[in-house]
Amino acid sequence: MTRVLALVAAVLAACSCQNIEQAAGVSLGPRKAIAELKYAGDRPDAPPLEERGNSVFTNAAYDETGSILITQPWFGTSRIQVWDTKTGSIISGFDGIIPSPGSRHIWNIDSARRRLFARTGKDDAFALFDLMTGETISVIDDTDDGAGGKTKPPSPFNGPYSVGFTHDATQVMIFKPGVIELWDVDPVRMAKRVPSPFTEQRFAPVAVGGTPGSTYTDKHSWEWSHDHRTLAVAYTPEEPINAYTQYFLIDAGTLDVARLRLPEPEALNTFGALAFSPDGRWLAVGHHEGMLIYDLKKKEWVHRIRGAQHRSDALAPMRFTADGTRVIALGDQLQVSVYDVETGWLLGRLDTLPENWEGQIKISADGSRVVIYRFLSDTFEVLDGNDARRIGWVCPYFCNVLHNPLQPGYAVSPDGKSAAISIRRGAAEWDTATDMIKFPLKDPKRKPLPYPMQQR
Repeated sequence: MTRVLALVAAVLAACSCQNIEQAAGVSLGPRKAIAELKYAGDRPDAPPLEERGNSVFTNAAYDETGSILITQPWFGTSRIQVWDTKTGSIISGFDGIIPSPGSRHIWNIDSARRRLFARTGKDDAFALFDLMTGETISVIDDTDDGAGGKTKPPSPFNGPYSVGFTHDATQVMIFKPGVIELWDVDPVRMAKRVPSPFTEQRFAPVAVGGTPGSTYTDKHSWEWSHDHRTLAVAYTPEEPINAYTQYFLIDAGTLDVARLRLPEPEALNTFGALAFSPDGRWLAVGHHEGMLIYDLKKKEWVHRIRGAQHRSDALAPMRFTADGTRVIALGDQLQVSVYDVETGWLLGRLDTLPENWEGQIKISADGSRVVIYRFLSDTFEVLDGNDARRIGWVCPYFCNVLHNPLQPGYAVSPDGKSAAISIRRGAAEWDTATDMIKFPLKDPKRKPLPYPMQQR
């Protein structure tokens, strides 16, 4: 009898909880992913679906002041919506598209003039939009040769690649096969064109590799200095097939290109990530064995920092803190580490439990907060950017149940105090310190939830 009971127990243990429930004819209730969190499923303090933010979105970004939030709705009255973060009211909506090469969206926001440089929703062109009114200010057509004529249309998936505004937000930098161009945006005029250091085929700043695995980030193969006067680029030629990543610094005013050579053996690496310090002194370069710190004033490499994760030593610098003394780096499996820039010493680290290591990471512009979306637990973990210490969690309407979630759209405010989060149960701005709603994102022209969403 004992052996029979033991066999039954072993069989039940090997089955999924769902199968056990079906076999027993009972519901065991929601299954928590993180035991210490008080929520498991729908929050009891959440308002009914029809009273929640109905403007669910796929992607979002704040302007530099944090007073404006821009979202790309999943469905609704316009492709781009602009929100006032003080009142929670919608400011404007218009037909624009945020370009997303490599599935990483390029947000080009002129906070001073409250303008957005993005793709048009109708033509093959870039446009400058007024965020307050939604009006189109100017258009740069893909076939404009800058001299009053037209070039042939680019081939599919090979159109102009814009990295956005330069230092005063009156010009944009655009990569095309064989050339790099600077364009005035208001009024439109090509200001400068120079030969590209890249090939005709792989003409954009792209590199093999990327940030450590198991993670979605906002990092590209290029990074602007904080004053937008210098663009750091990681680039991997398509030939030879085993080519190593090359690094360049491009002057945004002159389009002069300088080669940045990594020391050996780090030169033989694939791209990890790039990050500038706010004061423009440091450039951090990630690679497959760690991270390098480059002194831009002295023009020399000053630190080699090696990662420490059981599966990989790769490090991707994500952002410096506001004072430029610390750099936040991402390791494999959502490991977050903070290093002192002057010494290279580790100041704090958060490792991830093996079953909750997939997700997405976003960091506030001032480096004060790290907000990590954990896929398995469907939660948002908030860390202190100074030492990677966990501050708390955000549970947007529903969280912490083992299920099959959808990748949410979210953005972190410049000061890290707020996060705009969209899930199928609603969209809202949340307080990252208290886990409370600041305001729902409600579109008055749109039907309330659950239309056309489903509750489950």
